[in-house]
Amino acid sequence: MQILSDKEINKICKQVVNTSELNDIFLHSLFDTLYKTGLRVGEVTDWSQWTIVSKKYLQVQTLKGSNPRTFKNKKLNQIYVDLIRYNTTYLAQFNYKNLSRAFNRFAPYSQLLIGNKQVSTHLFRHNKAKKLKAKGYTDIEIQTYLGEKDLKNALVYINSKIYVL
Repeated sequence: MQILSDKEINKICKQVVNTSELNDIFLHSLFDTLYKTGLRVGEVTDWSQWTIVSKKYLQVQTLKGSNPRTFKNKKLNQIYVDLIRYNTTYLAQFNYKNLSRAFNRFAPYSQLLIGNKQVSTHLFRHNKAKKLKAKGYTDIEIQTYLGEKDLKNALVYINSKIYVL
């Protein structure tokens, strides 16, 4: 087993985003949003969790009951923003299982592991935490950004080791 560097993890995430654009623009919008935000799949695919705060901002209620997260529209994929804005049910066809399958189809490795658990779309969340840490964010700031109630959960994302078989 090989441990991937943070740069390699980011490269895998970018490859999934870029490859998906060639296949399905809506799937690409979801992967791009996961990449940019570090949200959980369920937070991205359930448009009923989103609120339009203003012309410039959208807010999502996090799944684990922590504080909602607010994003500038321009920081999100524009197709995704339009899907939310027009309350489309198109997102309902996407769930963790079929997004994971698509992720695995586009990823350069067939098996990515955290410990002994296989990881796919959740890699975007780990990647975001690691990128924020590299930019100098504190652990508490990353915890808040990820919408985690407990610091120990945020630390799992920040310090995780990703393996490839």
